[in-house]
Amino acid sequence: MRFAQFHTNLTALNSEIKGTLKITTLPEYSSFLHPILLTCQQLHPDLRLRVDVSNDIVPLETGSAHMSIRACEAGDMQADLIATKICSLNYSYYAAKSYVERRGLPQSSADFKNHSWVMPSGRKQNISFVKAINQQLDIQHISYQSNHFFDIQSAVEHGIGIGPIDDEKVPANSSLCKVSSIECKNNNHLWCVYHKDLRDDVKIQAVTQLIKAQTNQL
Repeated sequence: MRFAQFHTNLTALNSEIKGTLKITTLPEYSSFLHPILLTCQQLHPDLRLRVDVSNDIVPLETGSAHMSIRACEAGDMQADLIATKICSLNYSYYAAKSYVERRGLPQSSADFKNHSWVMPSGRKQNISFVKAINQQLDIQHISYQSNHFFDIQSAVEHGIGIGPIDDEKVPANSSLCKVSSIECKNNNHLWCVYHKDLRDDVKIQAVTQLIKAQTNQL
């Protein structure tokens, strides 16, 4: 692990924007990088970008990746990481119109047991707005579970049950209905993260500047 980090630090000393930059990101937000990577390709043709899409948190101190796009609360960030906030994440609970026609919508938490739910699995169960609902459900009320939010959205859109969806990912002409009786505690943000030892890496600074520019456009 130490040798891998040593190699990463040596690479950071290069003043030319070329070579390989390894980025990890969540499946739900990998598309955020696409316009950034296109601009980077045009500006820095000798820089190769390798993106690892995974729900796992890759430890940046090992040198396994140079940068990470993470979703978490501000207080969950390790002290040896430099993080730039990309945007706040706002989730709500939705149901498809076809589901509402069959089952209606819960009017209060006491009504949750009368509905089917599409909920995250794995580490995503620790997200505040997921945990708050899970604590009020029995396992038989959860019809479908997945560790990918885009999979959850698809299941909700097909009428399998009620589930959390990123508000920004709901199309304007969508048939999804927001569940007004559930108020989500949205305290998670999307971050661009790299290890403090790489603060002078010209590749990281180049991509970070492009991410900031994209964030300002958003």
